[in-house]
Amino acid sequence: MGWIDRLLGRPPRPIESRDGVCVIRQRAIAEHLQRPAEGYYGDVTGRTCGGCGGAMRAEVISTGGPLGEADVWRDVPVCVDGWVCVKCGVFHYPRKVDAEEVARFVSEGARCGNAGDYALAEWWFTRVVWDWPGFVPGHVNLAEATRTRLARSEGLDPAVARRLTARMRAQYEEAVESYERDPQEGYAAPIARACLTLAELAVDDRAPDRARRALATFAALPGTDAESVDRAARLLRYLDLRLDLFQSAASALYPYLDIMHRATAAVDTPEARTAVVQALADLAAHERIAPEHWQTRWMIAKGRAALGDAAGALDLWRALVASHPHERDVVREAALALLGVDAVEEARAVNRAATEHLPDDATIWCNRAVTELLCGDLAEARRCLDRSDALDPADPIAAAVRRRLVECERGAPRPATLRELERRGSAAGGE
Repeated sequence: MGWIDRLLGRPPRPIESRDGVCVIRQRAIAEHLQRPAEGYYGDVTGRTCGGCGGAMRAEVISTGGPLGEADVWRDVPVCVDGWVCVKCGVFHYPRKVDAEEVARFVSEGARCGNAGDYALAEWWFTRVVWDWPGFVPGHVNLAEATRTRLARSEGLDPAVARRLTARMRAQYEEAVESYERDPQEGYAAPIARACLTLAELAVDDRAPDRARRALATFAALPGTDAESVDRAARLLRYLDLRLDLFQSAASALYPYLDIMHRATAAVDTPEARTAVVQALADLAAHERIAPEHWQTRWMIAKGRAALGDAAGALDLWRALVASHPHERDVVREAALALLGVDAVEEARAVNRAATEHLPDDATIWCNRAVTELLCGDLAEARRCLDRSDALDPADPIAAAVRRRLVECERGAPRPATLRELERRGSAAGGE
């Protein structure tokens, strides 16, 4: 028995049969078993072992289950109804399994998945797809059980994660291929999930043609729900706008960007400058493809500032404010860039317009209060801070600005630039 072998320190037996399940523990043996191309629908008579001539037993042949080795099951998942001669190590599969039994396997897999036992759920669904290859619910459920296990497995080795992802994708693809050979309206909902997941995986792999094929299959399905349609539309927009190109360039540029005063990598080596210049060139190419994608110009403006081209960055910010005055990230960064070159009045104009477009944004009101203070309108600065506090009473930046405002109202010298305001705040904090 397996547990006695482990207790006594013996090596596990390569094949063991118990309670109608024949477990294969050796990877080398399991790797020789290929999943059937089609199920068996003939007679149910027994089989005779070609080695010893004895009758073979009807059992489930598997690398998983309580007696299996976890790593063998993970890497070589096998589960199929068949005939076994344990003594000779001879297998014959698949065995005939009727529709009622397969339906039970699916129900058991769903029950295990709902209980959080994803490995056992995969065991049942693997049994379905080995017994009935091409059965859409089996392939979709197996893919989704694997997907859930991936999502909830922390610290998974990247190589293992890649293998599981490839296996999941293959099951979704088989489900879609089976559906396309024999479309059945009752399978439209699981196939919709399969198509959208395949499209997302293709996007992650930067395989736009594969993503579009999956979305085309989805578009032809009957009765898709509104949430899935919206998900498909977002994916199509991603493909149409070539957001893969944008994200690649933005990721390369990100370490060098000054965003909310976080620590940034300096562009102080030839390698760093080359990386930033190349990212900006890629972003410019993306802007030609998708000129309506304002985030591209936002990244270009930040990139130009990183290269020390303050004038070029300001030109871009001014154009972005004119075209997208309602975008919070545009007006916030534009005003900050203007304050960086002491264009205080222009920054105040940007912030005043921003509070008209975004009247319920506490940060925008706080930013406007800063520029009102720098321009000397203390009453307006207080009004803006009151509005900011009403929207977000816990904002520490607004509280710090209010302390500077109170000092000015009591006769302290008024800061005229952002640098003066920040220096004064630092000095006050150190006292």
